[in-house]
Amino acid sequence: MLRKNYKILYQKIEDVKKVKKELRKQNELLAKANKELEQFSFLVSHDLQEPLRSISVFLSNLKKKYSNSLDEKAHQYIDFSINGAIRLKEIINVFFEMSSIDQINPKNYIEIDLSQMIEEIKLLNNEKINAQTSEIHVTQNATFYSHYILLSQCLSNLIDNAIKYKKPKEKAIIDLVLDKVEDHYLLKVSDNGIGIDAAYYEKIFQPFQRISTKKHQGYGVGLTIVKKIIDKLNGKIYLKSTVNEGTTFFIELNNTK
Repeated sequence: MLRKNYKILYQKIEDVKKVKKELRKQNELLAKANKELEQFSFLVSHDLQEPLRSISVFLSNLKKKYSNSLDEKAHQYIDFSINGAIRLKEIINVFFEMSSIDQINPKNYIEIDLSQMIEEIKLLNNEKINAQTSEIHVTQNATFYSHYILLSQCLSNLIDNAIKYKKPKEKAIIDLVLDKVEDHYLLKVSDNGIGIDAAYYEKIFQPFQRISTKKHQGYGVGLTIVKKIIDKLNGKIYLKSTVNEGTTFFIELNNTK
């Protein structure tokens, strides 16, 4: 009986070893496939830039050189083609940006001075973020560590989003508040903009899901990139909003040094 039980136990152990070995093999293949996919995305994004640039340049030169020979319809077709090439280039840039996020090591954490980070964001984006378009207030109630580049890009996108969707003829008022809450940090980014209907809370984090009016240009990917960054940092993001009053994004970050 003991010998029989031993054989059964031995066989189960061997079966488990085989399963573990197969899982390791599959994980290695998956990691290799993901790496190849990242490299492919990078190359595609990079290599498509030059042909699109050439298309835009040649079409612009065609319109300029033969302007007097073309009728209104021909000018319209050329404009449509140029705008299409520009839009495609911007979409490729988005995929390039998202691919770049995948290649960043999220564990390189440093101590973050939130006020300094915001000042650097304002300096790098002074055409969009200035005294005429916005006021940004920062309250940091805790010392925290995070990945500087990823978090900076995340906040830059949220600030850009707040300015883009501000109320007409009003300055965007943006408040960033960082607190320590139990075992994590909570970063709140609030604005006084046009707000978001609750029905779209999940949709806005999906790619190419711009839900505003046509006067707001863009492809609805800023918040997709924000979500991708927070996921990369093993955090959480959610929001509360009131239409015509404003939006608050809540970002939970791990207490990691």
